[in-house]
Amino acid sequence: MKSNSEAPRRMQHPLHPFLAHFPMGLLMISSLWDLLGLWQGESMWWNFAFWSITVGLIFAVLALFAGIMDYVKIPQGGPAEQTAMRHMMIMIVAVLLYIGSFMVRYRDPFVTGNMLVIAVMLSATGLIVLLVGGWYGGELVYRHGIGSSDRQIQMQEEQH
Repeated sequence: MKSNSEAPRRMQHPLHPFLAHFPMGLLMISSLWDLLGLWQGESMWWNFAFWSITVGLIFAVLALFAGIMDYVKIPQGGPAEQTAMRHMMIMIVAVLLYIGSFMVRYRDPFVTGNMLVIAVMLSATGLIVLLVGGWYGGELVYRHGIGSSDRQIQMQEEQH
């Protein structure tokens, strides 16, 4: 039996979940660097945050394309499609917030004053939105079986 997603795969796994962990991890860790920068006042932490956001956004673009390829394979009109649309829209908002933070930091990762407050607030808000979007991504996998084998989906349906 074929799986419910025929999106590009490597070793029989969908690419989107594989790629999504990199931007989520990098973007989330940038908030830790921001907190350490606020606490210690050392420019090294702002540099770490800037590069975590930069690389996270690059991987987010790759994850977005893989996610769109998975999305078009989801049966239209069902609850999985609704959840996928919520996931995608929320993650786009999160990425836009991090792009805003990147733009504030672009000329100089060691921002100060009001620009520092704006950069950190954009990242902090992005983190909250990212976590909500990640939860919806988990719903797609664990509740709707997106990216799972047909046998796993059948087992989930038998339990409900």
